[in-house]
Amino acid sequence: MLLDGLLGMADRNGNEVVTMRELVHFINKQKAAPETWPTQLSINYDGKDKVISKVDKAALAKLRLLRDGMFPSIVHLETSEIEDDLFKKLGDHERQLYQDFVIAIKLGRLLEPASHCAASLYDSLTQIPGLSPIFGNMRRNLAAALQDEVQQALNAYLRSDIREIERRKNDKRYRLYPRYLELAGALLGEKHYLHPLLMLKKLYFQGLLHRFEGEQQKDTSLLMLALENQQLSLAIEPEAAFVVNEMGVIYSRLGQLEQSLEQFQLAAAQAPNWSMPQSNLCHSFRLAGDYDNALIHGDLAIQFSPGNVMAINNLGLVRLEMGQTLEAEGLFVHAISMDSNYPESYFNLALLKASQGQHEISLEWLRQSLQKGFDDWESITFEKKLVEVRQMPTFADLIRSYFPDK
Repeated sequence: MLLDGLLGMADRNGNEVVTMRELVHFINKQKAAPETWPTQLSINYDGKDKVISKVDKAALAKLRLLRDGMFPSIVHLETSEIEDDLFKKLGDHERQLYQDFVIAIKLGRLLEPASHCAASLYDSLTQIPGLSPIFGNMRRNLAAALQDEVQQALNAYLRSDIREIERRKNDKRYRLYPRYLELAGALLGEKHYLHPLLMLKKLYFQGLLHRFEGEQQKDTSLLMLALENQQLSLAIEPEAAFVVNEMGVIYSRLGQLEQSLEQFQLAAAQAPNWSMPQSNLCHSFRLAGDYDNALIHGDLAIQFSPGNVMAINNLGLVRLEMGQTLEAEGLFVHAISMDSNYPESYFNLALLKASQGQHEISLEWLRQSLQKGFDDWESITFEKKLVEVRQMPTFADLIRSYFPDK
């Protein structure tokens, strides 16, 4: 009902937009049906007549043709005439299963919850002989949904989206991505032209998870397993720049700076306009003490992606280590203006102010970095620039509030 209104059924004056007042009027006119999906949605209406959606003409046209009540409109928009005719011959149970399958895909409930996800519903539907004419379509739809979610996450990383980079470490769905790709490959079959690419990405995401776990547990064996996963994926496609870049990250975590530089340079050559390997080269050359090259690659990273907060922060660190505190501060502040939740820039401002002897201000920036999620215990406790800050009476209380077990 709500989707019907937003797609255009609530447009009373035909101006191809839906206002809040029109939507409320449309909903009040409908007879609410019992919910078939465990989701509730409330609308808070402040009386203002705001435009809340544009009319989707194609969807609206189909909605007006599909008002027989067999499926909710969201399901109708995903079905063909063949499927509609088929379900008219079947019972309510079969229609309900299929409806739940379509909605599970639309909501991204692909593998969880296990008892009522798209994958389990697909398994149930394929046990119904009368649905055999649409088995292929269901299989392709599920495989496409599994691939699409993973590809969207990868595309955001390729755009150097810092929110996606942070999400990688915390979002539970990343742990599902190898299974998504495994199932998509099984649905399409080994002979499908996409199968090798699906397996490449499966290995890549498996390696990514091993790397995160190895970083957290400081376990070199997990980092080596991550490296093995990426090497296997490269055997499928040697010029997958995102895989080569990830190998560079793993080598850097293993303390193998020369090998990491080599991989980042290769990734930059394979994807000459991608910001991430340039940002990683900036970081690696800084660690090597080669500030000239660090500046070159930091500038390139920002040129290729002006919103790459990690690159802006890395370039700020180079300037800080070169003693160019004014330029460094400007870069850290700029990074925060681009993403106010990026904790590393707050921490680096704490380092900068400590190096200038402004210990109270340094402690405040440190406090803000912790509030934003900075959790690098070793940097907080061993960074030389923070020696005098750590001796302040309020430092211990601050640390205790965020690291009660330390």
